[in-house]
Order: sequence, then C-alpha cells, then structure tokens
Amino acid sequence: MAEVDESRIETAIETMSKQFEGYHETQIGIFERLDAHRAVQDEVLKRLDKQITQNEERIRQNEIAIANLDKRLVRLETTVERIDNTLKELRIYVDERFDKVDERFDKVDERFDAMGSRMDHRFDALATRIYWTVGIGVALLMLVSGTVPYLLRVLFFVPSP
Repeated sequence: MAEVDESRIETAIETMSKQFEGYHETQIGIFERLDAHRAVQDEVLKRLDKQITQNEERIRQNEIAIANLDKRLVRLETTVERIDNTLKELRIYVDERFDKVDERFDKVDERFDAMGSRMDHRFDALATRIYWTVGIGVALLMLVSGTVPYLLRVLFFVPSP
C-alpha cells in the first residue's frame, strides 16, 4: 500500500510537474508576447515622441512666423497711417491751392465784368453819339433841303413852278 501511495504520489508529482511546466511555458509565451507588445509600444512611443518633437518645432517656427507677420502688419499699419496723413495734408494743400486759383479766377472774372461794363457804357455812348449825329445830320439835311430852294429863289429870282 505504501507502494501504491508512492506511485500515486509520484504520478501526481509528475502530473503536477508537467502541469507546472505547461504553466511555465504558457507564462514564458505570455511574457514573450508582452515583451513583443512592449517593444512595439516602445517603437510607437518613440515615433509619437518624434512626431511630438517635430510638431513642437513646427509650432515654434509658426510662432516665429506669426511674430514676423505681426511685425510686418504693424509696419504696414504705420505705413498706411502715414499715407493717410499724407493724403490728408495733400487734400488740404490742394484745397488751399484751389481756393487761391478760384480767387484769382474771381478777380479775372471781375475784371472781365468791369471791362464788359465799360464796353457796354462805351457802346451805349457811341450809339447815343451816332443817334444824335444822325438825328442832327437828318435835321440839317432837312433844313438845308428846305432852305436851299428858298435861297435859290430869293437870290436868283427863280420863279417857282
């Protein structure tokens, strides 16, 4: 009986030993798979770290580019302000010059109006002179035409018809 128990114990030990070997192999397989997964994860993490580093560098470059654009924008805004101020000054200058030219034209227009008025007065005076000259001439002609036949009759004793 002791032999039966011993053989059973040996069989049980061998069975347990085989089971433990199977468990051990399974655990080794699991650990190998975990190691493979860890290696893959490490590789993925390295790639992600590299991408993060590249993205951070791109972000820094973009920030520098944005800062440069901001500087350019500020310069452009000041240039636009200068141009606006220059335009305002030019408008004021042009308005002043136009006002001066307008005043000169007004003076010239006044001179022309005065000349026109003088010319009108002269023409009126000339027309009046012509009117009176013609009127007096016609009156003299009428007087002469009326007195000449009378004088001829009286002086030369010409009978009237």
